[in-house]
Amino acid sequence: MSGMKSLFISIFVFFSIFLSGQNKAQNHPGGMYTLEQIEDIKIKVKKKSQPEYKYFLKLCQIADSMIYVPIMVKDSIHVGSYYRDSINHVTNKLIFTTDANTAYYCSLAYCLTGKRKYAKKAEQVLLKWAENKFIGGYD
Repeated sequence: MSGMKSLFISIFVFFSIFLSGQNKAQNHPGGMYTLEQIEDIKIKVKKKSQPEYKYFLKLCQIADSMIYVPIMVKDSIHVGSYYRDSINHVTNKLIFTTDANTAYYCSLAYCLTGKRKYAKKAEQVLLKWAENKFIGGYD
């Protein structure tokens, strides 16, 4: 039952917080969330409105832990077929997801807090990936 409750809460939070302004025109800086959505969450966080404040604290906790996670990208990477080479597939998929999650959580934490440490880490991840020489296959 706990897993079902977590799923319900996650879905509720996703639709109630992040999609509240979905039909609005996208404003610069653009991205996954509009500036209005970010500002709306900042106001709710400042007022410690629930559940937004609880999830904001969790976001910051995750972003803080990711500051110290090493960037995992290699000069070239290919996830490849799981059925042909499952170890390589799982390892390289982990590299993609770890770095993507680090950039995402740190970027969002920066947008909501303005703390430069988050922006710096997200920037480091993106710049390191920009140096990538090859992403092979269908990736």
